[in-house]
Order: sequence, then C-alpha cells, then structure tokens
Amino acid sequence: DRKVFDAELRAISTLAPPVGDTTFEYFVSESGEWRHWSERVTSWKYPEDYDPKFAELLIPTLDSIRYESMLAMLVPKKKPVLFTGGAGVSKTANMLQYLQGLDREKYAVKMTPFSFVTTPEIFQRTLESCVEKRQGRTFGPPGGKKCVLFIDDISMPVINSWGDQITNEIVRQELGEDGIYSLDKPGEWKNMVDLCYTAAMVHPGGGRNDIPNRLKRQFCLFNVNMPSLVAIDNIFGSIIRGRLSASKTSDSIAAVAERLTDA
Repeated sequence: DRKVFDAELRAISTLAPPVGDTTFEYFVSESGEWRHWSERVTSWKYPEDYDPKFAELLIPTLDSIRYESMLAMLVPKKKPVLFTGGAGVSKTANMLQYLQGLDREKYAVKMTPFSFVTTPEIFQRTLESCVEKRQGRTFGPPGGKKCVLFIDDISMPVINSWGDQITNEIVRQELGEDGIYSLDKPGEWKNMVDLCYTAAMVHPGGGRNDIPNRLKRQFCLFNVNMPSLVAIDNIFGSIIRGRLSASKTSDSIAAVAERLTDA
C-alpha cells in the first residue's frame, strides 16, 4: 500500500517530498529537486474534425506519464520491461502510448499479441520478420534502426503436460542470449542486435497462467495499478465532453456531459 510505504519512508528520512501527496506522486528533477508528476501531464483535446474510435484514444494521465518515464529510461538501454496488473488497468494502453511517441527515424515498432495457440515457430517467424541480415550471422532491424517488440498477453501460451511453457522458452532464449537457432538450417546460430523488448500480462491465478521464472527474471517488472478516480475522470470525462460538446449537440446536453463522470 502506497500510503503505508509513504508513512514509513517519511518516518526514517528528512529528505522526503512535500507533505500532501504520497512519495509516488513526485520525481527528482535534473536539478535534484522534488517535482510533482502532474507537471508533466500534457493537455489533451478531443478532435474537432472527426469522431475517433474509442480504441484509438490514448489520453495522457498522471499514471501514464509515470509509466512512460520509466519506459523512456529503460527501453533505449535495451532493458526489457514487463507490465503486470489486473484486467482493464491500461497496461496495453500505457505501453502503446509510449511506443507511439517514439522517433520513427530511429525506432521501428512491432506488436505481437500472444494467445493460447501461439507456438515457438510463430514467435520466431515474427521475430525474423523484423530483421534483415547485416553481417555474417548477425541480424538487425532494417535501415540501421532499433526495433521495439511489444508482446501483449505474454502469459497466454499453453502450458504442456510437463509444466513447460515452450513458447516462452524461446522468448527467454532471445532475451538472455541475444539470438536464436535457425529453423531453416538446424544448428546455425543467428545473433539478433538492436532489439528492445516490452511485454504485458495479467496477474496470474484464477485460471490465468504465470510465466517461467527464468523468463521473468529477464524483465524489469512493474505492477500497474487501477487508475485513480482523477485519472478515470480525466480519461472518460474528456471523451464524453468532447463527443457531446455544444458544437455537436446542444447546450443542455453539453452541460450534462460536463457533470456526467462526477455522478
């Protein structure tokens, strides 16, 4: 619990951030000062020339800015990142929000959702489609770029009778060894360079799979909490107010839309 941790931290340190919010609401600036995460939240306006699909809307919140900042520190350094959390807590949305903001002159992005029927061959062929031969047995993304591979629902592949999740064993091999064996030339090793990995999964339990510990240790693991009430109002309130604005409906409907998420 964040409040309990915050209280313990303040009890043993005189360098804690200002009182009011928990320590989790602050970051250390380049000048060494505590700054509130809300300072980095950018304003978002609903498009006025068309009505976008709900799945296309990625609205920045205080929570998403925190996760994006951690991704921005780790992914360029080739540190694999895994988001885990309950269903519907915006794990995938937070990841996509970061990936969409990458410089496409330097990064290519590949999203591959896992499912119960995803096999090791499917993953390897997907991985090979992201790279080209550079030198000898070394392969990397085309154009000298880096490629960020996002594996959604990484815990979904089937667990066999021996308790092994064989699809994730090849993922572990690629993350740990920076390479894979060729499917076309058995025994030939292929080095993979300039690949960065991100993934997301729901909490294991209740019929949901976990991933092997040997794979889990390869990741920087972050738990994604349910968005706060302020964040939920920011997300859904912005969408409702934009879609039911006075310019598209009537003043009376727009007035109700302004208060709808407060109900």
